[in-house]
Amino acid sequence: MDVSGSSVADSTFLPSFCKWTDKEGHKKSWTVRKSQSSVLHRHRQTHLSINCEILREPSEQKLLSSSSSTKAAEGDWSPNMLHPLLYLSALIALTDSFTVNTEFNLDSCNITYYQQTYSKLYTNFTQEAFVICFDDFYNPQTSQDCIIGPRPRISLAFYSQLPPQPTYESTIQENVATISNNITCSVKFDMVVDGNNVAIILSSFGSESALELYSTTLNSVTCEVIVNAGVVETLVADSLLPNAYTDISGCRISEGGIKPNSLTYFPTTCTNASCSITRSVMTTGCGNQERCDGNSICLMMNTCTVTGPTIIDIHGTFNSVGDRCAYSLVLDSWVPGFEILAVFRERRRSDVSFLESLTLRFINSSTDVLLGQGGKVLVNDSLQTLNSTVQEVHGVELSKDQTGVHANVMLFKYFVFVYFDGNTAQINIEVPVGSALDGLCGNSNTFSSAKLFNDSSSGCEILYTEPADSTINCTIMTESCNILKDTPFSTCNTEVDPAPYITACSETLCKYPAVDGLKCQFLWSYARVCSLKNATLNDWWLEAGCSPPEDFCRDKFCSNHEFCGIKYSGLPGCLCRAVFASSYRESNTLGDPVVCTVNSASVSLVGCLLEEENIDYSLLHLNDETCKGEMDQESGMVTFSFNSSNTCGAVITANNTQVTYKNTITADSNSSDVIIRHYQFDIDFSCIIFQPGLNTMAFRVKDNSVVQHVTYGELNYTVTMNAYTNADRTQIVDSNTYVMLNQKIWMCLETKGLDANLISVVTDFCWATNQKSFKSTPRHDLIQNGCANTADQTVTVERNGDGTSSFFSFNMLQFNRRSTDVYLHCKLKLCVNEGTSCIPDCSGGARKGRSVHLTHEPEVFVTLAWSNTIRLFLGEMD
Repeated sequence: MDVSGSSVADSTFLPSFCKWTDKEGHKKSWTVRKSQSSVLHRHRQTHLSINCEILREPSEQKLLSSSSSTKAAEGDWSPNMLHPLLYLSALIALTDSFTVNTEFNLDSCNITYYQQTYSKLYTNFTQEAFVICFDDFYNPQTSQDCIIGPRPRISLAFYSQLPPQPTYESTIQENVATISNNITCSVKFDMVVDGNNVAIILSSFGSESALELYSTTLNSVTCEVIVNAGVVETLVADSLLPNAYTDISGCRISEGGIKPNSLTYFPTTCTNASCSITRSVMTTGCGNQERCDGNSICLMMNTCTVTGPTIIDIHGTFNSVGDRCAYSLVLDSWVPGFEILAVFRERRRSDVSFLESLTLRFINSSTDVLLGQGGKVLVNDSLQTLNSTVQEVHGVELSKDQTGVHANVMLFKYFVFVYFDGNTAQINIEVPVGSALDGLCGNSNTFSSAKLFNDSSSGCEILYTEPADSTINCTIMTESCNILKDTPFSTCNTEVDPAPYITACSETLCKYPAVDGLKCQFLWSYARVCSLKNATLNDWWLEAGCSPPEDFCRDKFCSNHEFCGIKYSGLPGCLCRAVFASSYRESNTLGDPVVCTVNSASVSLVGCLLEEENIDYSLLHLNDETCKGEMDQESGMVTFSFNSSNTCGAVITANNTQVTYKNTITADSNSSDVIIRHYQFDIDFSCIIFQPGLNTMAFRVKDNSVVQHVTYGELNYTVTMNAYTNADRTQIVDSNTYVMLNQKIWMCLETKGLDANLISVVTDFCWATNQKSFKSTPRHDLIQNGCANTADQTVTVERNGDGTSSFFSFNMLQFNRRSTDVYLHCKLKLCVNEGTSCIPDCSGGARKGRSVHLTHEPEVFVTLAWSNTIRLFLGEMD
């Protein structure tokens, strides 16, 4: 025996079979003498001739040799003598010492280990243990069959194969009730642990096997029995019970081993496994379509379908949403801090709602993941760019293919799989078996408690009514829905009840037209649930007259008052929602009224109304073809506008009552086209500046100026008349001003709110009266036909018809000594700047004062009054 140079008499390395204590407490030992040695394979092997001296009493000695009988004299062996006998057989066999990881051949002693028969052993010295494996060297990262024992003080152990021993067989069978066969051989590993002898013995009983752990240490040592990396049991040997036995030929399943005649529960797979005395195994666990959460809870994948206005909950119950509000499909009571909500909106009819969007809400992280039509995905209002490659955003796995958007998330230990194609949502949820799910997906009857007002639009609960669609044949629609009971769908009927899907289909199609792929939408909903149950329907859509799986509105994002549908041309487009479009359709208009401002005009058309009429807004323009409409992507409105800087070809006309700016929205036309497939499109719109009729307003100068607001018609502007005592018009006449007869007064008539590039103001007439009425007499003219009255040499017209202000001056006058009031009346006209002058022609004797293009100008009257309240002096001052 090779003990690495140490003396065989050294008690540290003396094998346990060379010393023991008898039943009287006397210590016994054998003397081991080496006879010869040889090297076999990689291990030094020693053939020993054994002389064991048994010291029963100091004066009594018996010598046993390897050639003598191994049976002691009757009465000499206690039960503890079993090990010396077994170890004596080990010495007769070949004994190997090894210090490194070693592979041993068991061809002559196969071991059946939990229903696997092995012909090799692999030993490892790890930092913590001595490991014996059956299928390869020990690797804690793999699923192996191993026995893990205590680690020797130094990396040294002894291996031997032992022939069958009837006495040892009896001992095993007495201690292990499930072992009934005869022993065929044993293999033994000896080592020194903490200065004490430890042995691990594996014995073969044909199809059965036993394991013994033996130790002389005062402290306990353990030995773990591992099957598929799982601990089946742990043997413990100590000073009170130095021998521990077990059956290692039990049953096995993928989760691990089961001892014979016992029941074992595996929480990671929720499996109960029993192993009979004959080593037959029976298992129970999670049911079909269920999964263990790894902690003794069976989870079942449930499917909730929301399509059109209908909800089919996880129990197969059908209900319809009647309004346009938001609802909770999955409440956070299922998984704290998580919720799935759905928003419903109307489409072509105001009395039928459709699923508009889904939102996965993570309350703890304040994250909303919204799935909308066209494959739109918003994460906290930020648009995501997706494709078929999975992207993880805030813990949600997002992807988009030709059929729709997929959003998968694992919450704690539960999986949630969400699919949405813009029309149908299918939510696959793992729920503990036997537990309830809150929200409409758990119970589609709980509309009142599931409604989310904070996430709903104002007035969403208003219910609309419309006349029935006379083009719908309900009988035919119902028959088309009943196809779910025919082949090929019938192959899935046992797995998925078609009844709620047929009801959802027929009730919807009996009041809503079968457009936008609606009929096939319900068939697709059923087919997807069947696929989750592994029911194959092949290319069912060919027989049903449906299109292959595809989101026809993919990447087409519509505004809030639009939805994506199929136009009569057969192409997808953003169409108007019924409630939004109702006012336009009732008034037979395509847009909003014209907006007229000081120097611009604009008109907005509804993009979805144009889309429905198959009108491409990008082809529309004003009279000037370079003036195109601009689409607001958020509102869907197309706006056409022009202003004074660019009139876009507007035609400006004037008459006695108004000035009109007129333009036309029209479409490009190609005279070379032989045929066209769009309507001729022309929309005229105008902005009008209305002028009030004769309306005189008298004000006293104490308020500094006269302001008349002209608010008639489409445009607001003001006319102001002020009097000044200096030519620079900086000293305004107010209630503290002294005005004397024959004093020169400078007048300023100014307008605000008119565009000087388009309009000029002409002071047509100004005259004075001593009465408030501008028609009263006597009357004195200051300006006639835009020119100074030649009969009054004090009148000077400084500016008139050149811009939106006019200036003139005159000397203060009085009608008679009995009247101190003077009323100054002026009549103004607006002149359109069309390339010719609006300045009155005051040359020549006639002094007609007419601009060549003003024939019917709008008029406005304004009056300024002087009275004795401003201390008008009739005489000279000192």
